[in-house]
Amino acid sequence: MATSYDYWYKDNDKRVWSIRFSKVTVIAIVLGVGVLAAVIYICCFMDMQAKDSVSSLVGNVTGVFSVDTEKKEAVAENTAVKKRKEEDSSYIFKKSSKKKLKDSQLKKLSKKKLQIAEYEIYARNGRGFNSKKWQRYFDSKSWYEHMVSAEFFDKHKKSLLNRIEKANIKKIKKYLKKKSK
Repeated sequence: MATSYDYWYKDNDKRVWSIRFSKVTVIAIVLGVGVLAAVIYICCFMDMQAKDSVSSLVGNVTGVFSVDTEKKEAVAENTAVKKRKEEDSSYIFKKSSKKKLKDSQLKKLSKKKLQIAEYEIYARNGRGFNSKKWQRYFDSKSWYEHMVSAEFFDKHKKSLLNRIEKANIKKIKKYLKKKSK
């Protein structure tokens, strides 16, 4: 069991209070006071040469803090990239996993937008893409999280997609076929 020290004192109302410190706490306080006294001594009573060596030591310490500054700058840059992702996170159909798409919504879309709408449903379910073009496109979306390979997803898509998503993909493919003619 660690040794502890009791310190007693009285306040103005003659009440007695005690504070209990562990051995480690007392050592930490004594060391802190010692370091503070050494710094005061160096600053006030030593010659300029010693002050210069202390300032070079402090300079080395600030070099360590500049590494922290570089980390903060990297985090800030990463945050800016995420913000750009969020700005470019629009969906073709935001609720295509919850609502059936209407013909009027699909008629007006180009072939490219229809393809994106189809892949968007897959991407929302974590599908990866073998095509670098499509993988880059969905990696740029803040909502996208690559969880499974394209091969795995395609093999198990019947169990991974809900009934509305399946119906929407079928309908999108119908319009893609019409646009290809």
